[in-house]
Amino acid sequence: MADKIAQPVKDIDILPAEERDLLINQWNDLADDYPSAGCLHELFERQVTKTPDASALIFNDHALSYAELNRRANQLAHRLIAEGVVPDSRVVICVDRTPLMVIGLLVILKAGGCYVPLDPDYPQERLHFILADASPILVLHDNAGQKVLTAAQENGLLTLELTRTLPEQAPQVTGLTPRHLAYVIYTSGSTGQPKGVMIEHHSAVRKLPVLRDVLAINADSRLLQFCNFSFDVSVSKFFCPLISGTGVHLLESHARQELMQFWSLCDRQGITHVSLPFQYWNKLIETGFPDATSSLKCVCIGGEKISAKAINAWLESSAKQIKLVNYYGPTETTITAT
Repeated sequence: MADKIAQPVKDIDILPAEERDLLINQWNDLADDYPSAGCLHELFERQVTKTPDASALIFNDHALSYAELNRRANQLAHRLIAEGVVPDSRVVICVDRTPLMVIGLLVILKAGGCYVPLDPDYPQERLHFILADASPILVLHDNAGQKVLTAAQENGLLTLELTRTLPEQAPQVTGLTPRHLAYVIYTSGSTGQPKGVMIEHHSAVRKLPVLRDVLAINADSRLLQFCNFSFDVSVSKFFCPLISGTGVHLLESHARQELMQFWSLCDRQGITHVSLPFQYWNKLIETGFPDATSSLKCVCIGGEKISAKAINAWLESSAKQIKLVNYYGPTETTITAT
């Protein structure tokens, strides 16, 4: 540089050839044949044809197969279409952490609508704001949702229950394309009112296979769905396993509060992957890991940057052999950005 003081900065190569090749070629060798068309629920339906008898949902030691999950979702999707749901229709879903949560998401998508998740534990003020702002055509709920949404009768509350007399085949939704909305998830509102972020099918369809491969999720994996479904990271925790031939293990709300019960479930179910809120992971660091966590292969942490102190504590614990992933991404970028 000193010998060529008139050289433009843009022409100065600050990286050695070996490091440049590492950054640009070796680490960036990610080309693959990922799907670029179709809708989110169609990825699931393709997996149903491959593994119809595999367990898709596991809850309280009871399992629901891919074929049965698909049949149940198809049945209620016909009901939603009859109620007027069309592509881009917003449908609020307010349910507890049971199989109805996953069934409900698929129901809305299969009917052509986009789902707007509401946690029944949210403050009434937030629930009412989102209901008013989203202007849903329907509101799906279970008993937990019904208790907190009594003020939403004008939105056409529809109880989330299965009607066995309806057709079991997937409905044909006229005009539905990957450019229609898959979901609307509201931000925390920490800097003002919550804002609904609209994500189209094609964005999720493109991102999910990438996350599946990066996290090494396959048919032998066992994923524990720990995340609140009102946060966008839950999209990957529901659908990455459901496009991989493995099952989603649902954890009841009260079980999330007891650390030892959490680890006991991981051991009993052979959980390999879990995504934890930052504060919960910090508690694990403070209390320490039990020795019997051999099945876990990957723990994902999101929401905040992990400190060097916390990472060192992890590496010095019995969990040091478990892959730790710290991800970040605003809802607008579809689940993650980095």
